[in-house]
Amino acid sequence: MKAELLQMSAQEQSRMEVIRLHIDGHIKQKVAVKRMGLGVHQVRRLARAYGFMVLKH
Repeated sequence: MKAELLQMSAQEQSRMEVIRLHIDGHIKQKVAVKRMGLGVHQVRRLARAYGFMVLKH
């Protein structure tokens, strides 16, 4: 399988780290929402998408 190069902005990298902390149970959803400045639904959507991405690789 060929590895893919993924380019992300600093903001995307920061959001991904916060989502990972949330998924791993280190921070609560409410904290993730405040850190990223997003709504609850958006954080849930990102967490779900990130979870699928982790499972896929």
